[in-house]
Amino acid sequence: MDLSLETRKVAGGAVVFDMSGRLCSGEPLLVLRNQVKQLLEEGGSKVVINLCNVSYIDSSGLGELITTYTMLRNRNGAVNLLKPSKRIRDLLQIASCKRCSCCSTMKRRLSSPYRINDFGRSSRVLRSV
Repeated sequence: MDLSLETRKVAGGAVVFDMSGRLCSGEPLLVLRNQVKQLLEEGGSKVVINLCNVSYIDSSGLGELITTYTMLRNRNGAVNLLKPSKRIRDLLQIASCKRCSCCSTMKRRLSSPYRINDFGRSSRVLRSV
């Protein structure tokens, strides 16, 4: 199964990447990379990657998630993962991506006072009104 990726904007200026299928080497990585480039060209910097329907991620897919995170972080942005499966969470842990912020619901993800600093620990941030 190929990777399917749809985007939508949500409150707070974040863009959600709803992904389904397999995030593995080849064309699926190009799909994600092109969406990230388009987001950056449009001035976006906050991404929520919905992994709920992603059935498989290989090392290339993991590398692309890390590349996405780095690209956005270098532009003072943020990447958050929504609903990763236990297998994907385990893969992130094995790869020492401990600061990769994961949430089980979109509402919780968007209202969370935590953000990704870098792959290691989440830090609490003050909300400005």
